[in-house]
Amino acid sequence: MATSVSMPDAVPREERRRRREPWGRFALKAGLTLAGIVGFWAWFMAHFTVHIDPQETPSMGHRLWLVVHEADYRPQRGEVAAFRSRGASPYFEDGVVMGKRVVATPGDWVGRLGDVVVHARPGESGDILGVLHHASRVEPGVRRLPDGHWWVMGESPSSWDSRYWGAVQADQWIGPAHPIF
Repeated sequence: MATSVSMPDAVPREERRRRREPWGRFALKAGLTLAGIVGFWAWFMAHFTVHIDPQETPSMGHRLWLVVHEADYRPQRGEVAAFRSRGASPYFEDGVVMGKRVVATPGDWVGRLGDVVVHARPGESGDILGVLHHASRVEPGVRRLPDGHWWVMGESPSSWDSRYWGAVQADQWIGPAHPIF
């Protein structure tokens, strides 16, 4: 014996249509959403930069960095920080954003002994920071970093860093750099 299934009555076409929202209300929502997106983007760009390392071999092992903008930023030893280059020619024009590890801070002793860059006091052999692979503008000898000067180095042996163009000064700093990829 067959059972019959009752079908619901057909819904009138007018009721099936979704009620459309008035254009004014839609425009208000769309405008507020767009303003929120633009506002967030402006805030983000004022506080952060996404930096791509343009070098053939990344000096810090990563290609993509998030740089946090901080006023009066003063990095600590061991921190990876971003700064605007100065005197890093012929490879980088002044003002290019660079990221390196801070290996010496104001008051530390650093210098060049032959082809070796050291973190030491005069007359000490000290810790070897790196070996020179190119001509250096840093004068031979060990000296104390003055206030407002930091020594930075990349993790790659061929990194173009303080071994070649000297210390980074206080007015060059942007903020800490965090690897993304």
